[in-house]
Amino acid sequence: MAQRTALTGTRTLVSTILILVGAVAVSASVTAHWMGTVLLDNDTFVAATSPLLVDNATLQVTSDRVSDALLKQLDLKALTEANVPDSLRSLVGGLAADFEQFARDQVSAAVHSAGFATLATSRLRAWHLAFARTITTRSASAPTEGTALRVTLGPYIDLLAQKTDQPLVRYVLERLPDGVRDAQVAVLDAQPFADRLPALRALSRARPCLPWAAALALALGLFVAPRKRLAMVGSGVALVASAIALKALVASEAGRAARLVSGSMGASPAASTQAIDSLTAPLLAWNQWVIGAGAALVALGVILLLLQRRKPAQPDLPDEG
Repeated sequence: MAQRTALTGTRTLVSTILILVGAVAVSASVTAHWMGTVLLDNDTFVAATSPLLVDNATLQVTSDRVSDALLKQLDLKALTEANVPDSLRSLVGGLAADFEQFARDQVSAAVHSAGFATLATSRLRAWHLAFARTITTRSASAPTEGTALRVTLGPYIDLLAQKTDQPLVRYVLERLPDGVRDAQVAVLDAQPFADRLPALRALSRARPCLPWAAALALALGLFVAPRKRLAMVGSGVALVASAIALKALVASEAGRAARLVSGSMGASPAASTQAIDSLTAPLLAWNQWVIGAGAALVALGVILLLLQRRKPAQPDLPDEG
């Protein structure tokens, strides 16, 4: 009798562990599926986040960053002294002050144009492809060059040369070295998300196995359990609890991501939150299905337990003879 009780206790413990592992694996499987089909899908990601590129706050910050980098590279006085005759250098002082405001106005107009939105979207698409590779790569040291969305200054220099009505300024701009024209400024840097990359890579690698692990753990948990109906209720409770925990985690991570995006791109909090919500909406919807499945499993287990209790006990059979 004692041996049978010990065996029942062992089976209950093993069943509980397997059910908990299975429930966690279900949530991890749903998250991995979302990561592969939403977060790392280029079209889906760009569709969700491209509105950030036309947010007024984003455009203003982008304009300021490009203008600052451009003016830093275009030290008009120093460049003029190196590129124009001595007789024209006296004009530089008066032109430098006007040129800064002119450059900022032209960059702002370019950044707020439809052409920039198209260019920024294509750059965002290319950036996301590179960023996805940092997650899906199988090498021990993942590449990090795809973590920043950069803008090259060359097209803006050409724009200033085209728009200026000062021959001296145009002369200088058209003769800038390639090093100045090829300089880049980051308008989106994903480095603040770097601490999440190991978890995302692990999830990406485990994605093919997680559904099988979840199904196997739950099935074995029910098979090993000495009281199948009660184990069914426990499985449902574990699924609901795991899904609720995932929902809380998603809410926390979404808030963090929105703040980081707002700080990195300069986007308004409302635009950042909307973009992140668009990305996490499918995950939350699928997670809700897990909650529903867990609740249904609990209900089914409770019904079976009630039916078992209502079943009349078998009467004792009389002794033969």
